[in-house]
Amino acid sequence: TDTDVLLLGESGIWIFEVKYWAGVIFKQEGTWKQRKSFHGKNRKVHVEEISHELGPDAQWLNQKEEISRTITIRRPELSWLTNTISGGIVFAHPEVVIKSQNIRENTAPYGKVGAWIKRIHQSKPVDGLGIDERLTVVDALVEWANLNEREVVEVVSAQAEAERIYDETSQKLLEYVAGWM
Repeated sequence: TDTDVLLLGESGIWIFEVKYWAGVIFKQEGTWKQRKSFHGKNRKVHVEEISHELGPDAQWLNQKEEISRTITIRRPELSWLTNTISGGIVFAHPEVVIKSQNIRENTAPYGKVGAWIKRIHQSKPVDGLGIDERLTVVDALVEWANLNEREVVEVVSAQAEAERIYDETSQKLLEYVAGWM
C-alpha cells in the first residue's frame, strides 16, 4: 500500500498521508497547489506555483478504502474496526502555511504535525480495541502487502513477535534482578 504512516492505538486506526510541502498550501478548482517564494541570484523574489493533480485527500481516501477492504476481507470478525479509521493529511514542513479559507471540498482532514499530535492524544480509547485486535490487524495488513509486493519479506506474525519480545525482556529483567541478589 502507499500508506505513509499507519498508527494502531487504543483510539483506533490512524492513517496519514504526509506531505513535506513548503510555502502556502491551498486548493483551487479542485486541485491542491503550493506557492513557494525564493530569492534568486539578483536577490529578486521569485514565486513558483506547483499543482498536485492527485491531491493528498484523494490519496488518503484511497488508502483508507484499501485498508478497510483488507481488514473486512482478511479479518471479517474485526470489520467493525473500519469505523475507527481516522487521520488525514499531515503537512510536515516547518515553513508551511495552510490557507484553510482556500481549501474547500476536501475529502480528508488536514493539519500540521503539532495539531495531529494533539488530536491523537485527546482521542478517547475505542472499546474492544485491545492489543490482540491491533496485532491481528497488523498481521492482516502484512499478509495483504506480501501478496502485492514485488519482493516477499519473511514476516513473523505481530502476535508472535510481541510474545517473543515480551519473553526476551522478561528473561533479561530476571537476570538483572538476580545479579543484584
